[in-house]
This record gives sequence, structure tokens and C-alpha cells, in this order.
Amino acid sequence: MTARVVKHLSLHRMAGTELQVVAEVEAGVTKIVEIEETVIRGYAQRGNWPHRWVSLFILQDRRL
Repeated sequence: MTARVVKHLSLHRMAGTELQVVAEVEAGVTKIVEIEETVIRGYAQRGNWPHRWVSLFILQDRRL
């Protein structure tokens, strides 16, 4: 088994929620984070977002 390497680690705060992002890839991570932030803000604006912490893991597809 090969070791996995974290290439992206970030913390974002919006609408009373902390989004933690851990990724094994670099390409496309920014766009995925932007979309997740939009989703969190949308739910928070509607008043039905109960979460204070969200962890997002973006893993590389390693098919054998």
C-alpha cells in the first residue's frame, strides 16, 4: 500500500459554519470549495442549516 499525500488543506468560515477541506489533489479543488461555500450559504440564508462544522475530503481516484 502506498502512502497518501495531502496536497491541499484549508479552513473557510461562512454563515456561522467552519468548512475544513483536505485534498489529495490540487486541480479543481478551488472550484469545488466555491460550490460547497455557495451551498452552505444558501441553506444558512433559508434558516435550515444546523451544522457548525463541515469536513470535505477530496480523494484521488485510484482504480486498480
